[in-house]
Amino acid sequence: MRRSIARGVAAGVVVLLLVGALGARLDLWTLEVPRPEGTWAWTLSRAASVSAYLALTLDVLFGLFLSTAAADRWIARARSVEIHRFLSLAALGLTAAHAIAMLGDRYVPFDLLDVTVPFLAGYRRVGVGMGIVAMWLAVLVHASFALRARIGPRVWRAVHYLAFVVFALATLHGVTAGTDTRATWMQLLYGAAGASVAGLTLVRVALALAPRPRLAR
Repeated sequence: MRRSIARGVAAGVVVLLLVGALGARLDLWTLEVPRPEGTWAWTLSRAASVSAYLALTLDVLFGLFLSTAAADRWIARARSVEIHRFLSLAALGLTAAHAIAMLGDRYVPFDLLDVTVPFLAGYRRVGVGMGIVAMWLAVLVHASFALRARIGPRVWRAVHYLAFVVFALATLHGVTAGTDTRATWMQLLYGAAGASVAGLTLVRVALALAPRPRLAR
């Protein structure tokens, strides 16, 4: 009961904020958003975005660990599932922190619509839009954990495949919209993340295509 009330209140607050931002866009009223001095909001946003990308990469890798049984020797499958779900939630939380921090940035004055509606922001529209699409798809993938019994294993598996789309879009978002893209350490991170996910994905595909042993009659 309390969770339902809390969710309802949170949804109501989000709707009010979106209506407020939309009204300001349409010049129906003036909405002044306090933006702190300095660059701490930008710094917090960048730190949250990089951390979210790391969590997302590890989340995808643990999903591949489960589907390929690559880590079964070192980590129990039940523990891998727990870590997989935790990383999914952590990636979403850090993504939300990234978006909220952007609302306080003075250099690029984002509003709530800019960080929730794809391809609406005026700043690096395509790159930012891909990140927002990735965020909503990640919400869908994470929600499928709790809905598996209702939607069935086939639909659940199909939804879970969207994690690869999320990873690809998040990477493109970082490359095209991130201010650290040209930094060597960031390029190494993108390279290591992409190579790890691509390598395990190839293993997963190879296992799926491999002929299954016939049972003796």
